[in-house]
Amino acid sequence: MISERYRFTEFRWGEDELYDLEADPDEWVNLAGRPEYAEKVKEFKKEIAKAVWNDKEG
Repeated sequence: MISERYRFTEFRWGEDELYDLEADPDEWVNLAGRPEYAEKVKEFKKEIAKAVWNDKEG
């Protein structure tokens, strides 16, 4: 999921990824595990949970 400033990826297994595209356009520093970004990660996870996904049968 991409916003104006951030790119967030949620994985079923492994570490989630959050990048500040303004400060780190090459996406070198994953912010997802930092406590100061916990609320931002939570917000993105809520948005992803609301998404409607296409499946092969639908």
